[in-house]
Amino acid sequence: MVVSLKAFITISKEKKLPYTPDAVIHYKDGSVKLHEYKPYSKTIDPLFRAKFSAKRETAKSLGTELLLITENQIRVYPLLNNLKILHRYSGIYGLSETQNDLLNVIKNTGRMSVSELAKLSTLKIGEARSHLYSLINRGLLKADLIQDDLVSNPSVWCIA
Repeated sequence: MVVSLKAFITISKEKKLPYTPDAVIHYKDGSVKLHEYKPYSKTIDPLFRAKFSAKRETAKSLGTELLLITENQIRVYPLLNNLKILHRYSGIYGLSETQNDLLNVIKNTGRMSVSELAKLSTLKIGEARSHLYSLINRGLLKADLIQDDLVSNPSVWCIA
């Protein structure tokens, strides 16, 4: 399906405006969707809503769907912050003795919070986080990056 990047949207009987979407997304299944990226604060405006509704109808008449994407959908917290934190630990290679010990404790005990592991291993909380987040980054440990904030006291567990 070929979707024209330029279309005219009808705002009223007298007014037609040219429109180009921010992105045309081609999916593997062959479908095509148009994306419009806007700050959430702008989407509250009644005039914006009316214009966007007209744009959506125009897209529909062209046989595709126009989706509104805001920073609330892109910047999902705590996931975005968690991924930034894990990225800091991406350059550490090899497993230390401490990391092997932590892995063994978690394998034997099951799901534990970072503070519980720090106490059990007599590590300072910052040291425990450093070792554990490196293990998460490597895929050797798991944490709920969508629900738990790595800045606080997340739980970690072994993958297998």
